[in-house]
Amino acid sequence: MKESARLLLREIKALRDLGHTDYEIVYRLKKAGTSLALIKESYASLAEDHTHHIVHTLFGKVEHQGNHHLGHEAQVSGKGPALTLIVLFFVIGLLTLVVILTTPTSCGEDVLCFLAKAQNCEKVSLYHDIKGVSFSFLAADCRVGKKVESLLLYDDAQLSKLLSGKKMDCGYTRDHFDLRLLDTLGGDLSACSGSYKNALVALGR
Repeated sequence: MKESARLLLREIKALRDLGHTDYEIVYRLKKAGTSLALIKESYASLAEDHTHHIVHTLFGKVEHQGNHHLGHEAQVSGKGPALTLIVLFFVIGLLTLVVILTTPTSCGEDVLCFLAKAQNCEKVSLYHDIKGVSFSFLAADCRVGKKVESLLLYDDAQLSKLLSGKKMDCGYTRDHFDLRLLDTLGGDLSACSGSYKNALVALGR
């Protein structure tokens, strides 16, 4: 294990001892700029150490039976069901952690909530109406997807066919999210690609 992961592991254990939940710890570490890969590595090591500790506690005692003809034979009893439970709990815990780390924060229709997290390149989602068009946004790692969900104020079958379901992906730098993506139907299209951008270009927007 790298020294950085070892130090982070100590910090996670200390925060747990203070009563913080894993969700709070992960959020706090990400807020402090800790990389997601390092957080995952530290939690994987933590879960592995915990499992080894339990296995050693339950199955570490080895019984020896003397036999004049066969010599000493080590036996460990009762392994099967208990070990299966331990592995099951470990897998469930690991899956829970993966869900916490990969599920985007949903801001619903709260633009300020979305911006605060998107500016920090966190994974976050938003539903937002712009000039009669309903959009969904998904930001992560300094990229944001913008997708047309429905046309609310336009009763034009040709326009609806051209735009509905179209989406584009745009890049930006930390703390420099393009606000025009949330205020206008387009945005800085030079930083974007996808079917929605192509539709806007075709419309001359």
